[in-house]
Amino acid sequence: MIKIKFKIPEGFICANDYLKYTAFEGIARRYKKEKEAGDDKWKNIIEKLEYELEIISKGDFSDYILAAADFINWARENDISVGLGTGNVPSSITAYALRMSDIDPVKYDLFFERLINPERILAPILHFDFGIEGIDKLAAYIGDKYGKESIGQILIINTENDYNLYDCKPEKFCLFGKQALDINKHAVNLIRKRGGAYSNFNIENIPEDDPAAFKVFQEGNTDDIFWFDSDTTKEFLKEANPKTIHDLMIIYSLNRPAVIQQIPQYIACKNGKQEIVYSDPCMEDILRNTYGIIIYHEQAIQIIQRISGFTLGRADIFRKAAGRKSLLSVYREEEKAFIEGAVKRGFSAEKIGSILDVLKSSYLNTFPKSHAAAEAIQSYRSAYLKANFPQEFKAATRS
Repeated sequence: MIKIKFKIPEGFICANDYLKYTAFEGIARRYKKEKEAGDDKWKNIIEKLEYELEIISKGDFSDYILAAADFINWARENDISVGLGTGNVPSSITAYALRMSDIDPVKYDLFFERLINPERILAPILHFDFGIEGIDKLAAYIGDKYGKESIGQILIINTENDYNLYDCKPEKFCLFGKQALDINKHAVNLIRKRGGAYSNFNIENIPEDDPAAFKVFQEGNTDDIFWFDSDTTKEFLKEANPKTIHDLMIIYSLNRPAVIQQIPQYIACKNGKQEIVYSDPCMEDILRNTYGIIIYHEQAIQIIQRISGFTLGRADIFRKAAGRKSLLSVYREEEKAFIEGAVKRGFSAEKIGSILDVLKSSYLNTFPKSHAAAEAIQSYRSAYLKANFPQEFKAATRS
């Protein structure tokens, strides 16, 4: 395994020291209102950041993360489109502070343990979305500064299936190229040419509840909206009638072959035609927003933690071991501990068995909430441009 080294500016002792400095600076910018209020929410944000930095330091990953933040910011400075976040990277408030991700992990209730598990500290896999235009230039920058061997893979993503081709190793950087990012960038540039109030138009500042943008999804008018443009997805959208980013996250996550059979249940429950059923009342607050369906990895982890008393890290180890023959011994060991913990917390043997059955059926079908949030928001931005600036968006798709 290669060891990436980041050149630390003068005045700092080591990479850990510099990462802490930049992360605290970044978090103050990201959560300006919370800092000014100085209430419990701000204290929790600081605690979350300190917790992450401690684990990153223990794993000796500070150079790796600083290097990633460096080339992402270099991409922005050189007019290369940057995605909102990919995989489990948005789960980290450190990544959010350093602008490695633009998904707020506090707002979307994401867990750092999905990126680096403190129960089993291994190098995180870092992969990022960029526009196709300029991705080779970016790769050259990374190769010159951190070594060509630091790049694990450059992959152009045209469909969800393309993600099956990715093979990114820890402590290597994987770059995903997406045309949708280039289209949005060109549309924004055309909008700015209108001048006046539009001269400084920023896609990052649009409202997340624009009726016109959601109408694009509700009517299935999603040609040129990445991930949502297939005929089957258009029909799904019409029935699901999405009205929030969370709705789009669910639709994106369910629109996969492994879980497509859950779509009718989701639509029926969402539209009030079918009763929402929870395997146990303790799951209700975890599954309420997904209508009783375990859709995300994070939900499975929360359920495991609540029933067994596991830490989030151990709960994820249990989740990952399920259904994998290579991890059967790990699963059996963790299942035993899960049952013991559940008994101590007052669950009957029958209830534990039924909950395990539900969990087992969901383990291989759940999806990373962090990735769903990034993709849903990116697609929403495209829909916003299509709805509110149709001429510019159409011209951008043809450029």
